[in-house]
Amino acid sequence: MSADTFPKLLIEQAKKYGSKKTALREKDFGIWQSITWEEYLEKVKYFSLGLISMGFEPEDKISIIGDNKPEWVIAELAAQSACGYGVGIYQDSILKEVAYVINHSDTKFVVAEDQEQVDKILDMEEELPNVKKIIYYDPKGMSKYKH
Repeated sequence: MSADTFPKLLIEQAKKYGSKKTALREKDFGIWQSITWEEYLEKVKYFSLGLISMGFEPEDKISIIGDNKPEWVIAELAAQSACGYGVGIYQDSILKEVAYVINHSDTKFVVAEDQEQVDKILDMEEELPNVKKIIYYDPKGMSKYKH
């Protein structure tokens, strides 16, 4: 039987290829960084469990705002693995567009790439009553944040 969801397909691929083949690649400072299928599955699993531990429930949504990076795909699949949905937001969207997407999708968790994206959400905190958590994956510039 073939997989009928992306998380199930990820499990199949991880079983088939494990640590032998590359699932995702990203250039970081000019050097290609590879993630194997096994590592990919682990990252999705732990992100999904993290979401659940913070109160993410089936049918909940996460909005993901950032560049096309492995972390974006991992967040999307983690939400799906927890029976939820991912909503993509283009990183160059203006505040009004970001607020519209987050509010109209009933997003409870925002996954932000970096300080710039986190700042967008914090600048609109009053306008985003349903957002419970902001999760970021690039900590550069975030050390003094107490939120």
